[in-house]
Amino acid sequence: PSFEEDELDQKKKPPLTLRPTSLTVQVISMVALTLFVMLLLAAALALGTLAVGPPRQPLGEYQILEAQVGEQFWQYYDFYAGKDSAGSNGYINYVSREAAEREGIVEVITEEVPRESMIEVYG
Repeated sequence: PSFEEDELDQKKKPPLTLRPTSLTVQVISMVALTLFVMLLLAAALALGTLAVGPPRQPLGEYQILEAQVGEQFWQYYDFYAGKDSAGSNGYINYVSREAAEREGIVEVITEEVPRESMIEVYG
């Protein structure tokens, strides 16, 4: 081909442009949609927290209602001696408090708590 023919071929061809492929458009669309949905969920969560408040927070100060300490600990529990219900098919046998203490199954250990570790309870 001559120089003139090359020049004519170049004039006939449109300039080279980059067009996004359908795959590129799909990926960009999916990323944009994902970001939009995440933003929408975050906004819904923020509005829900503003409307309802934080989940189940206690109100006021904590107060000790009863102290299960020392030998008085056992006053809060009942012992049962005998076979378990049919649920275990009799493989579990419960023992009395006296038998549990004698066998070393239960024990109350009282420790001294340093004064600086204690908190003051208002009642």
